[in-house]
Amino acid sequence: KRIVHYTLLFVVIIFAAASCKKSAPNQTKYIPKDAMFVFDMDWKSLSEKAAKGNINWDSLFKSVADEGDDSAIAQGRKLMEDFKNSGVDMESNLFFFLKIGGSMMNGQSATGGIVAGMKDAGMFENYIKKQPGAGEIKKESNYSYISIGNDFTVGWNKDVVILSGSGMQGGSATAPASNTAPQTLAALFSQKEEESVAAIPEFLDLMSEKADMLVWTNSGTMMNAVPLLGLTKFADLLKDSYGAGAINFEDGKLVGNFKSYSGKDLADIWEKYAGPTVNMDMVNQYPTPLTGFAAFSFNPEIIKEIIKFGGMEATANQYMQQM
Repeated sequence: KRIVHYTLLFVVIIFAAASCKKSAPNQTKYIPKDAMFVFDMDWKSLSEKAAKGNINWDSLFKSVADEGDDSAIAQGRKLMEDFKNSGVDMESNLFFFLKIGGSMMNGQSATGGIVAGMKDAGMFENYIKKQPGAGEIKKESNYSYISIGNDFTVGWNKDVVILSGSGMQGGSATAPASNTAPQTLAALFSQKEEESVAAIPEFLDLMSEKADMLVWTNSGTMMNAVPLLGLTKFADLLKDSYGAGAINFEDGKLVGNFKSYSGKDLADIWEKYAGPTVNMDMVNQYPTPLTGFAAFSFNPEIIKEIIKFGGMEATANQYMQQM
């Protein structure tokens, strides 16, 4: 009896631990962990709210088509109907992401993509084949793909469809000009879950929010956009620093809730030089109605501490002396 008792207790503990583990949509496993920006749209929720507001695809097509151009409206309607039957899951979340990389020698590279859920991979492949100018569909071990020009690639498997692109700016004049989009797509389909944003606890917290749109930023990877600063301690300062936001459409209003996460080094500076609470009287006593406002309160010594942390104190002093 004692063995049975402890076995049942062990099973209950394992079940509780498994049920407490937060999960994210399957699409997030294909988004790199070091993505600088991620935007999530709840396709189903937005469609339902648009329908309640009498907004449909016909009204959108009319707004962009020339007045009286019924053929353009009809063509747009047909394209949308075909896409609805393409095999893409129109009720799953739609993700956009951007990743910045590169170096001082090779220049700055930007990769990005759109990730949607898949309902029927076979149906989607047939849809792709029917598109004007469709090229050869190539097969890899765990996905299929087709190139669109030199900049974009569409890849899919039974779980997701990804539109991926990449580009290079600046850098060496001798750098080879080649189509890197297929390699970028291959990396997305081969990455492990621990290499994706789904492995970041703060990102999982954001995914648990019920919202029409979610926004995620990774301040640490923003240093990749400025390679020179990435070589300094400023990169350490922004490590594990994130921004997260939830946005909802509510009866004609756009309601947003945003929070930020600081890594240990930056959090220590915030705590060391905590500023006073912002004085809202400056807003409350303003003589006319406000469309919007932003109020900040911080200890200016934070700026000095950040400069010292980055090892730029001597440079800053020299610059101030020259001034």
